[in-house]
Amino acid sequence: MGNIGLNHERIIEIAADLDRQGREVTIQAVRHVLGTGSFTTISAGIKRWRAEKDKTLSAPPASETVEALFANVWNVAWTEAQKTIETEREALKTEREKWGREQAAMLFEIGRAEGEFQKSKQANAVLEQEREQYRSKALRLDESDRKAKETIAKLQAQNESLEERRKEASDRAERLERELASIAKTR
Repeated sequence: MGNIGLNHERIIEIAADLDRQGREVTIQAVRHVLGTGSFTTISAGIKRWRAEKDKTLSAPPASETVEALFANVWNVAWTEAQKTIETEREALKTEREKWGREQAAMLFEIGRAEGEFQKSKQANAVLEQEREQYRSKALRLDESDRKAKETIAKLQAQNESLEERRKEASDRAERLERELASIAKTR
């Protein structure tokens, strides 16, 4: 604990003397004057001195003139504040109306865009159906083309076979004609 001979009243007295002299009241300044004492004890005493000093610094009651002037200032300030508030309210109302119009315009635009999107979606569905029909038709045409190529290949093979048989028949006919001509000469 602190110094037994040291009490808060002595610390408060020294703090008041330092304050009257215009010096700063600190733990070190009080300890320097005392020549001894713990920082904790001196700190507690300084806190008590400051609390008592703050109590004695309260303002005296105002005179009627001061109260009247203050009431007048208060009325002027209140009136000006109400004017400012009313101006701000009007500005806020105007801004809200503007935002309302902008919101309505945005909602209209959103509705229009959604309508266009639905139309696009429907047109896309129609185009998708047409694409599917063309794809199906293309597959059928591819199948017909494949069959036609097969038929052409078969016909070409038959044609080549017939051409070969025709050539053989023509060769045979020429041989037979030569044989007949040879037999006719001999007879």
